[in-house]
Amino acid sequence: MPCTFSCAATIERVGALRADIERLEPTLVAAIDRHTRMPALVLRERKLYFFEGEAQANRIDYTRWMYEGSDAAGNVLAPWLEEGDAVEVDGLRVRVLRGGRELGSVVCRDTGFAPEVPFVARFDAT
Repeated sequence: MPCTFSCAATIERVGALRADIERLEPTLVAAIDRHTRMPALVLRERKLYFFEGEAQANRIDYTRWMYEGSDAAGNVLAPWLEEGDAVEVDGLRVRVLRGGRELGSVVCRDTGFAPEVPFVARFDAT
């Protein structure tokens, strides 16, 4: 892990690595760029959902989604996300909606091993 993500040495190293990968696998870099511009629902560092859609504050309106987690059993929102069109974070509660109606929700556990504190992340924000 870098000391900070704004560390000059880290930025230089990542830039060089990206250039090497882009030279060898330009389609991979394009896919990474597309993926990192997607809004994300982060439950913890190894339990994330990415969405094709728009994020505003604590809500993501979406058309497609994907789960990036360390185990498939952790994909607790999947049944509702398949039917939904929006996800909202309200404190520790994550709600999945369709047409404004709640399809289901989970309350995350913020204590103990691997606590979950949900938030919406936009990596393309300026």
